[in-house]
Amino acid sequence: MEADLQGWRLSPSAVRVIPGEAVRKGEAQGNHYFHDLYNVIATDLKAGHSSYWGLEGREHTAQVSQRQREWREWRFRFEQDDQEKLAEYAADLRASGESEQFLPAMFCSPTMELGVDISALNAVYLRNVPPTPANYAQRAGRAGRSGQAAVIVTYCAAQSPHDQYFFERRSEMVAGVVRPPALDITNEELVRSHLHAVWLAEAKVALSPDIPEILDLKRADYPLKQEIHDVINRAMLVSMTRLPMKRVLDQILASTEGRKPVWMGEPDDFVSDVAQRAPQEFDRAFDRWRELYNSARTQLMEANARSEITGLSGADRRRIKAAQMQASDQITILEQGKASNGSDFYSYRYLATEGFLPGYNFPRLPLYAFIPGEGKTGSFLQRARFLAISEFGPRSLIYHEGRAYRVMKAKLPPEVRTGDGSELATRDIFICSNCGACHDGEVERCHACNTAMAGEVPVQRTLRIDNVEAAQRWCMDPLSTVWR
Repeated sequence: MEADLQGWRLSPSAVRVIPGEAVRKGEAQGNHYFHDLYNVIATDLKAGHSSYWGLEGREHTAQVSQRQREWREWRFRFEQDDQEKLAEYAADLRASGESEQFLPAMFCSPTMELGVDISALNAVYLRNVPPTPANYAQRAGRAGRSGQAAVIVTYCAAQSPHDQYFFERRSEMVAGVVRPPALDITNEELVRSHLHAVWLAEAKVALSPDIPEILDLKRADYPLKQEIHDVINRAMLVSMTRLPMKRVLDQILASTEGRKPVWMGEPDDFVSDVAQRAPQEFDRAFDRWRELYNSARTQLMEANARSEITGLSGADRRRIKAAQMQASDQITILEQGKASNGSDFYSYRYLATEGFLPGYNFPRLPLYAFIPGEGKTGSFLQRARFLAISEFGPRSLIYHEGRAYRVMKAKLPPEVRTGDGSELATRDIFICSNCGACHDGEVERCHACNTAMAGEVPVQRTLRIDNVEAAQRWCMDPLSTVWR
């Protein structure tokens, strides 16, 4: 506390908790505070004024472009040099719908965890308990960097075992041991992706930032362009790449004192296998992009065909126009990788997310959701699969740039339909009631815990979804987690 200020702290033992009116009467009642708050806001807005006008909060996450994140850091810091930069880029800010005024609050993901210094920041609110004490130190350390007092508030969710564990053991998080990061350097997918990087470098293929410069969009199924196909399928490429790939693998094995991982056979055979299969793996890595692009093109063609129907109502024409604009936005985003790693479809970044190349800071094989733009281009959001199963589930709400969107559609590839195209090719799965392991077909015993599976009722008509589409609208289905 400052010398001229006094402060008090209420002792937890002095707090008395008594049953409220809803408990005494046995009837559920609304929260009076929020009921009155929303009524007052609605009344003020109807009257044309509100005490909440002028407050602004902006998103600072990886789903926002690097340029916009920088603008928002300037606005949030708002020191003299920041104001000069904002004045210099005023035209760009206005074109992007960004204000030049002071930004009082930012809602951040771990993009603010490292490398951003805002010396005047004195308050941080954490919406959940960070994964480790190292993360807590980084996030809480954003405040008070000039030596001033700072307040850090961490919310512990009632339904999160992780949050509740550290709520009971706060000192383990706040003053816990910051352990060195651990990395399994012999992870098979990690090793393969590094060998792929060596293979690509030795093939002397300089990839364009834009994926349409790599694929032939004029041919069915969008194959690799002929010149790229010919280079990566040269007869001599396997023998040319084997030595440098073996050199990298030897360095990896040397770090483990020569011990081979259990999944690896003879190192020479493994290198040869990776080199021989690399062209097919490179081609297959673009399948997700092909699926998204084909879906957008199909949506555009269908909307164009519907727009030519005579006698449509005004509402129908507005819906068709919105579908055309969204499809065009998706095509534009997919076609323009931009020569920076700020775009999800920048060719090298895309190959990293698909697992072909190493990419430590990108989620591998993420799920995508298309968010329509409000007067501007829409965007694709991506989430790691373990998050997307809930965040991108049917009718889930997605929050992006101050707006709420609901998942309304799934983008399905042709192969998930039956032969005549009239139904989806769903399948039944069996879940072990003892350990939760998932099985694609009926089995006698669980592959994980060996428990008898006789009598287990299947979960019927399941379908794998990789990409969804959201609409700006205002009940999540129950979610069950199983493993394979």
